[in-house]
Amino acid sequence: DVAAFELNNEVITDAIIDAHERGVTVRVVTDDEHGIEDDDTTVVDLELAGIPIVDDDRSGLMHNKFIIMDGISVWMGSMNFTVNGVYRNNNNGILLRSRRAVQVYQAEFDEMFARGEFGVTSDPSNTGNFTQDGVPIEIYYGAENNIVAVLERELGSAQESIRFMAFAFTLDEIGDAVLTRASEGIEIGGIFEVRGSQTEFSEMGRMHCAGLDVRQDGNNGTMHHKVFIIDESTVITGSFNFSNNASRSNDENIMIIRDADIAALFTDEFFRVQSIASPPDDGDISC
Repeated sequence: DVAAFELNNEVITDAIIDAHERGVTVRVVTDDEHGIEDDDTTVVDLELAGIPIVDDDRSGLMHNKFIIMDGISVWMGSMNFTVNGVYRNNNNGILLRSRRAVQVYQAEFDEMFARGEFGVTSDPSNTGNFTQDGVPIEIYYGAENNIVAVLERELGSAQESIRFMAFAFTLDEIGDAVLTRASEGIEIGGIFEVRGSQTEFSEMGRMHCAGLDVRQDGNNGTMHHKVFIIDESTVITGSFNFSNNASRSNDENIMIIRDADIAALFTDEFFRVQSIASPPDDGDISC
């Protein structure tokens, strides 16, 4: 079961078709505009192979990027199944072998594929809060769950540091939460995708003006992560951009993982991306 906002990577497309041809039951949910109607999409190749496709047929986005396999594992993260997503952009993915995680993602997939429930029309009770191999994990979906409140809770729990990598960061509530924690002595580090980061809607300007260590990424492609790392022990990741559309209308998912080893991997990625990022030019921001 594949939930794909975008699909144009032929390697991934061929792997899905190969699975279908060897008798695996394959089903796909996609976005209408960016999925099945996109000029470069390979979703039509799946359709021609006889794989059933459902699109959301609405103005909000079916923005998920997850795959459920054999009822035992889930792939999720920020990476669209595209050439840019795989080879050019900064992204992350998690492969989780957990029947508990599968149950939660399967219920979300079935809402979309079988019942045509998207965005705020979906069941808000479909969340996950469990321990897998000693690691606490939480799973939430937008727009039916209040992900903004979840993020505010997690940021409010920070004792030492908050680091983030953000493709889009325009939510004032989350910006307020970060600025409040900074004023309380929490170490803040942030990396913004260059595109859109200097608009009046971005949170970068006021964070920079408040003296926070925020930078614009140096990737020639796109810095596509949507990640918070809290106290080097908790990671929040998924498809959810820190934007109004993500919180109010799109289909999104996030996972919270409380594990220092996994947090260390994401922290390494943060510093790698930060090493080629640059502070914004004061001349481009009015404080």
